[in-house]
Amino acid sequence: MRQINHFQQRGAVLIVSLLFLLLLTLIATTASRTSTFELKMAGNEQSRIEATQHALAVIDAIESDSDNTPIVGDIGYKICATGVSGGGCNESIITLASTVTTVPTGSSLSYNVTRKGPLETDAPTMDEDQASSASAFKVARYEVTATYDGTDAGLGSAQIVQGVLVKIPSQAN
Repeated sequence: MRQINHFQQRGAVLIVSLLFLLLLTLIATTASRTSTFELKMAGNEQSRIEATQHALAVIDAIESDSDNTPIVGDIGYKICATGVSGGGCNESIITLASTVTTVPTGSSLSYNVTRKGPLETDAPTMDEDQASSASAFKVARYEVTATYDGTDAGLGSAQIVQGVLVKIPSQAN
């Protein structure tokens, strides 16, 4: 029978164990970095969605009040928020609820309505079988723009531009 000499191993198990530990450390570090990166991506996406929702809420609030799109001015006539001067504004009459316009510290919100051409055009019509009253109206075209910028506060930013048609009775012409 052969006798095993423990002195012949000379630390082979220690070296294998250390290599295995090093491999596990590299895997754990990579997993940690990947998780951190994915968490940052998720936070950025959440900020982007919140910024878009904020801008859309402003657009909806502007469109819900016909006083924000008066039939005045020529093509390019720009209507801005109450109290805003400069920036190419011809009139500052848009008033929205503070629940829509309040933004976190370090964020900004701007919005306006711009008259687009032609000044008046026929309303979009449907097929005859859908019986439309569109022929009784003309429409004025507007572009509503809302810009939310929270980048200085570490939040997202978004700009939404939406077209709006305002009905004008044909008899008024």
